[in-house]
Amino acid sequence: MQYSGTLYYDDIDNDEIEFISFIKLDKVIMFDAITTWKRSEKWQIISKACFNGEFYKTDENAFSFEVMCPSKKEHCQVSFTFVEGEGAEVIVEGYWFEKGDKYPFSGTLKRKNE
Repeated sequence: MQYSGTLYYDDIDNDEIEFISFIKLDKVIMFDAITTWKRSEKWQIISKACFNGEFYKTDENAFSFEVMCPSKKEHCQVSFTFVEGEGAEVIVEGYWFEKGDKYPFSGTLKRKNE
């Protein structure tokens, strides 16, 4: 099933991560997400996160690109440490890693009408 919705960073006011698409398969999560920093910068990542026995994580070569300037790229990783639910909703917790920092996010995504 495909899910979408907006999750929020736990420690940062007004910053969010919008999942345009979030698909959980057996040991892989495919996703397309746009994160908004400081209510103005928008960075998109289209990737997959593989299950490593403990959680789902993108590979080390993942990157995001600035929505308004796609040639501007930044190395980043996304992990999903908790994914629970089926049907209409899925609860998600995870981290966005960038420049040596990690930013926790969490919330509920809703099933996307296909």
